[in-house]
Amino acid sequence: MCEKEDVLCCVVCGDLVGFGRIGYPDNFKLLACDVRFIVVLFASVVNVGRVTVNFGLEKFAFDFKGYEVSERNKQQIAIEKTSIPPNMNYRLVKNYLLHFGYEETFQAFNLATKSTVPPIYFAQEDGVEVQDTAYALNERKILRQLIGKGEIDAALAKLRDCYPQLVQDDKSEVCFLLRCQKFIELVRIGALEEAVKYGRVELAKFIGLNVFQDIVEDCFALLVYERPQESNVGYFLEASQREVVADAVNAAVLSTNPKHKDRLYSHLETLLRQLMACCLEQRLLNDGQGESLSLNRLLKNNNCKRIKKSD
Repeated sequence: MCEKEDVLCCVVCGDLVGFGRIGYPDNFKLLACDVRFIVVLFASVVNVGRVTVNFGLEKFAFDFKGYEVSERNKQQIAIEKTSIPPNMNYRLVKNYLLHFGYEETFQAFNLATKSTVPPIYFAQEDGVEVQDTAYALNERKILRQLIGKGEIDAALAKLRDCYPQLVQDDKSEVCFLLRCQKFIELVRIGALEEAVKYGRVELAKFIGLNVFQDIVEDCFALLVYERPQESNVGYFLEASQREVVADAVNAAVLSTNPKHKDRLYSHLETLLRQLMACCLEQRLLNDGQGESLSLNRLLKNNNCKRIKKSD
């Protein structure tokens, strides 16, 4: 006879008892023959009598798969019941806007949330968080706007004026990305001769550096095509490429903050990275089985669900 957590059970001769690590908790389950999972045992079973084992050569007496599904469903229900403070989503958005230097959008969003009914109240520490995340906000906003308009020379001049340490090394990642973007902007407006001259002077210095070699070659490949925007390297001419460069410059400026040099990701990005890590870990625990996570597909599916609900 055994007793654990107010559960009483009897195991007698002829009963089927199974041990196995099932589900996520780090313990072992004692499974009784009445198809119910009776008790969790952490102590050793008394070494009396004879035990016959089955490692899967015969059909198991218990529905392990069904139990696993049941446990997963319980976890999913527990997750769905987890309440998130109403202001948490607002704080994530505010942090994201501040982190990436969208000052005007942040001000508009902040004003809009103050006029919500019922009003959204933020914790006192939110002011400290905003102050830290707003480091060099005006400079980062200007840099993003300049890069977004393709004014790379002006962006470089701004960096030299405000953050010379970032462009002191002419072969740094920031300099490389901005030089490439300058070359791309020349191709965009059709100034091919000027692009060739610029590339020979500014991009040639990165040839041979393994970190940058592939990107340099792809940039020069834009000159080969009559319609480069329709080529396999046409993505360089899309607005999203400017965003990539602006994000990199923004991160470089944030790294100059002596108080938070390691805060290179917004809270939202940190959550997404954690989500990806958890999904990868889950696949590893499942021997690589299951569908891999695609954020683009997930966001698209959620958007479709919202549209259907609105209809």
